[in-house]
Amino acid sequence: MVAPLFQGIETTSKLSMSDLDVFAFDSDRIAIPPYHALPLYKAFSSNMPSEYHVVKGHHYAFIAPFPKWLTEEEDIPVAKDPEGFDRSVFLRDLNAKIVEIMTSD
Repeated sequence: MVAPLFQGIETTSKLSMSDLDVFAFDSDRIAIPPYHALPLYKAFSSNMPSEYHVVKGHHYAFIAPFPKWLTEEEDIPVAKDPEGFDRSVFLRDLNAKIVEIMTSD
């Protein structure tokens, strides 16, 4: 699962998951980790192997990077990344992980 999809998922359901990695963004001020990612981890960790990670990033990390010409002309808050966070690298790595999971046996 990608994004905060916790609401509505029954923690004892027979999801086709063998393990769960939950990633929270340290600079997320909308889906604040202790109130969103951590409850997801806690809900599933008793049913399957789970890990909880807090990584550099923010709520809008899933939006494709904006063109430089646009961000130079306009102030677009969702286009701004915190210091040390590379949205392009994050999305490349995330997409590779999804493909790896979807193609593994």
